[in-house]
Amino acid sequence: MRSLILFLLLISNFAFSAEFFTKTAELASFQLSLPRYQNPDFSYDIFYYIPASLEKTQNAPALIFMHGGGDSTLTREGAIKTVQRYAPDLISLAEELKFILVLPSSNGLNWGGHTRGFIRDLAKLVRKDLKVDPNNFGLAGHSMGGMGITRSAQWLTEQFSFFLPLAAGMDPLGATEENLVSNFNTVYEHQQGLKDDFQIFIERCQNQEKVMKELEDKYHLTSGLIIKYYDGPHNYDRPLVKDSVRKQHRLRA
Repeated sequence: MRSLILFLLLISNFAFSAEFFTKTAELASFQLSLPRYQNPDFSYDIFYYIPASLEKTQNAPALIFMHGGGDSTLTREGAIKTVQRYAPDLISLAEELKFILVLPSSNGLNWGGHTRGFIRDLAKLVRKDLKVDPNNFGLAGHSMGGMGITRSAQWLTEQFSFFLPLAAGMDPLGATEENLVSNFNTVYEHQQGLKDDFQIFIERCQNQEKVMKELEDKYHLTSGLIIKYYDGPHNYDRPLVKDSVRKQHRLRA
């Protein structure tokens, strides 16, 4: 009986034992430094939101969301402001569907060559610190964040159960068999507005579909690639995002 009580106490105190993700029911943040960077003054700003209902929950679903940007995110301050613009709507979604939301800042680097290593390290930290469900752990990104996913997803399939790039496009030079075969082992859903100002994204999505279909025919297998087009602009379609996250997290909301 005593061992059972100790076990229950351990579970109930789970949320308070986290080293980095220590607050609930508010948009909070911490700075994360990675050994891979030699500059001791560089660190990432990690924003997060944990619904109060998940405070004492292990194996909760989680989503890392990579912000959009461009010229406005070429500084740390600009990137943080961009995260904060995305946060209210995504927090609302996290509350509706009851998942843990993590919003990393690109900290002036945008989502370029550093993305693969950084997101891998962040995913490991989230799993370790929050004990999230690895089978319900997604990576999403809008615009520039979605582009980061198109360039990095094939290297991150062991970290996430699904990918959700929004309003972006895989460069045809990257849409190769070597990079796309990972779609046979994971769910990769791309959502693309047909009225996007960046019409090249639509063309890139169509090319990715074509190459993936050729691979499916070659190997007689069905991949996890899903491309959903919506009649909208560059902004993501919230109801469509909500439905996809709900399905991938297998939630009832």
